[in-house]
Amino acid sequence: MFEDLKPHLIELRKRLFISVLALIICVIGCFGFWEFILAFISAPLKVALPEGSDIIFKE
Repeated sequence: MFEDLKPHLIELRKRLFISVLALIICVIGCFGFWEFILAFISAPLKVALPEGSDIIFKE
C-alpha cells in the first residue's frame, strides 16, 4: 500500500519545497520595497481621513 502512495508523497514534497522557496523569495523581495507597498496600501486611508488628522504610523 505504501508503495502506491510513495510517488505522490515525493511529488507533494517537491511542490511544498518549491512553494516555500517562492514564498521566502517574495518576502525577501518585499523588504526592499516596503515603503512603496506601505504608501500604496495607506493611500486610500489617507484620502478617507478627515482633514487635519493623520495615521498614527509614520513612514
